[in-house]
Amino acid sequence: MRLLSLDIPDNHAELARWLECHLVGLELRDFIVELEAISETQKVHSNLTELLGKELPSVLESGLVVLSPIHLRALLANPKVLFELQERVLIDGGGHWESLPISDVHQQAVNRGWERLQTTEPSAPTKPAWQQRSLQSAAAIAAMVIFGGGIVWLNQPPAGPSWGWDRPGALTVELSGQEYLNHLADSADEWFKKPRDTKVALAKRLSDFRHGCDTLIEAPHRQLSDENRQWLVEKCKAWSGKLDDHLTALSAGDSVAKVSQAADETINKLILAMRTRATQV
Repeated sequence: MRLLSLDIPDNHAELARWLECHLVGLELRDFIVELEAISETQKVHSNLTELLGKELPSVLESGLVVLSPIHLRALLANPKVLFELQERVLIDGGGHWESLPISDVHQQAVNRGWERLQTTEPSAPTKPAWQQRSLQSAAAIAAMVIFGGGIVWLNQPPAGPSWGWDRPGALTVELSGQEYLNHLADSADEWFKKPRDTKVALAKRLSDFRHGCDTLIEAPHRQLSDENRQWLVEKCKAWSGKLDDHLTALSAGDSVAKVSQAADETINKLILAMRTRATQV
């Protein structure tokens, strides 16, 4: 397999265009791994904003050609920043980025992604409302990452969440009913330890937590009485609806700060509800 780094152009304009194509292509991860392996430059920039500073809005609007050769080479010397740049381009990139060509392989992946997305649309009216809302939220997240004719994240879905209620063993611990409800509240509190300061990060955390709700709804909860099990499931269905609303608001253009605050309030309320119920067990 030919190394992508062997094809890096020397000309500034050509390098800018070449790197742009990789940012919207399917091989960025491989390229970054290569750069990490061969780079001898000390990496002094911890994030994209620090590296590009006031040039970032111009990059999002007009592409990498607006950068100086020093800035462009700094991107190559700090490869992991390219992941952050790809995220910003996917969410905030202007018309220049949408005009970039994609490969036939990429286009095929796009087509498969659309087909997969269409198959997740709820069609049967017999589905429970909370399941229908879950599928609609998945569509909303997917729509957020459609860029330049390409669906970047649908062709290789990330691994499922492994925190909160999805943490292995979280719902099978041997505890009393009271201890179990407090344990579930503690698991939900992990939300506040996760990064959610960008649109993509917040969407991912909301999607993770929403997945955890589905896991909680389907679990047997043998630690609880029938009455408390039913209470928990019904409450989680209601919380799922709130999370779906937050995802929809985020994809519709509400600010990260506004949606994050609303989500924090929802999760604080569900934690309080669990701890209050625990005192009644």
